[in-house]
Amino acid sequence: MSKGKKDFAYVNLQGTVVFSDVVRYDNNTKELHNYFIQIVEKYTDKKGDERERKHSFKATQFGLRKNSDVFMRGDRVKIKGFLKVNSYKNDEDEWVNQVYVAINEIDYAK
Repeated sequence: MSKGKKDFAYVNLQGTVVFSDVVRYDNNTKELHNYFIQIVEKYTDKKGDERERKHSFKATQFGLRKNSDVFMRGDRVKIKGFLKVNSYKNDEDEWVNQVYVAINEIDYAK
């Protein structure tokens, strides 16, 4: 997808919350919610045996009101959002790039 001069990837995923965290900011009036969402991919290997791969994605929701509802570990959720990259220099002065999903919508999955 392209919006003006910025390119971005739209994300639509469904998985299980394996970690959740709340960070307050803006004089304790707003929150951001961090989640790790796990998705299980089932596949058949070369021998015909059924296997699973587990993938985890960091997802963050910004600009929420203080004490907003938080999804907890074990909740099945569906997320719509965009892939983003958080870049920073670590203590060794090396660049670190962390990919995450910026959440536009999150709700319980059926």
